Amino acid sequence: MRGMFGRISCIVFALTLGSAGPALAVIESAPYFTSHEEQVLGVDDFDFDSGWIPSGSPIQVRMTAHAGNTIYVEMDGTAHYDWEIDSVSFEGATEGGLLEFDLGLETSSQVMFDILGYTWTGDLMDPILYGVFETITFDPYLLLNHPDRPAVLDADMPRQDGFEIPLGIDLIVASGSIAVDIGGHIHAELTGEYIDVWDVETPTEITSVTEYQEWAPLAPSSREDPLVVMAALGVHLTADITFLLYPQVIVTVLGTDYTLAEIEVPVPLPTVDQDYYMEPVELTFDPPPPPEEGDDDDDDLGPPAGQGDGDGGRVSVGACDCSTAHDRASVGWLGLLVLAGLRRRR
Repeated sequence: MRGMFGRISCIVFALTLGSAGPALAVIESAPYFTSHEEQVLGVDDFDFDSGWIPSGSPIQVRMTAHAGNTIYVEMDGTAHYDWEIDSVSFEGATEGGLLEFDLGLETSSQVMFDILGYTWTGDLMDPILYGVFETITFDPYLLLNHPDRPAVLDADMPRQDGFEIPLGIDLIVASGSIAVDIGGHIHAELTGEYIDVWDVETPTEITSVTEYQEWAPLAPSSREDPLVVMAALGVHLTADITFLLYPQVIVTVLGTDYTLAEIEVPVPLPTVDQDYYMEPVELTFDPPPPPEEGDDDDDDLGPPAGQGDGDGGRVSVGACDCSTAHDRASVGWLGLLVLAGLRRRR
């Protein structure tokens, strides 16, 4: 019996809160998609020269390279504006974030040997271009305390057959070829730092959302016109990228093969450690609907829901704890039952 009274009183308590004033919260939403592309390193901006390696070997190679690195970041989700507390918040779409690296390496090689008194040095060969895409997805917007923060890309770039070509040795007694495979490794971390928001009518008053599920206050707005704001996401990216070259040379002199076994030649690109400020995006929030007729007649029912005990202007009646609501509402419910009984006796 006590459990039944508890459940009934919980419903009465919820209905009482719901009828005590206007809507508990008026939240309008707008899509928030933002993206940024950055050429961190162009092919012409980075030069690598291994010099002659291995030192002292009868067969040596020289590897040169130019590298390029373009990143692309996008984040998709929803912006929310609560007209009751004049605050804004952001919610990322599931798998709505993308971090993409477009990597390119242009490499060339040169060979020399000194075998049985025969010496030869070839010219730098025509460059070979190696390209790879590496991507990850995540939930935006990677602000502080976000479960996906930081978004991490850690991958071995697949090793590929770069090229295998004859050396073109201009000696009657010698011939040879070189093969070069290419691979690499990338480790990158992306975080969201803040989302700046400002009313287009007061652009100097900027508020920043810096934490996951945070509501940041904006200056109170008119409830008759749509609220138009600008939002701009700031992110931080770190990345370490290393290409790996694997040259192998075979030289035949007087019918005997001489081999430079495969060696690994690292080509480290400069470390990326950058902040990026994405282009501001315009967001529009429709004004709340006007109050229904009769809402002003509820003054005798106590303060409107959400205006008391520091609850920030919002109450969730759906999360009612029936065990505690029983103590507050069962007396009122029993009173209703007593009144009903008296009326039946009359």
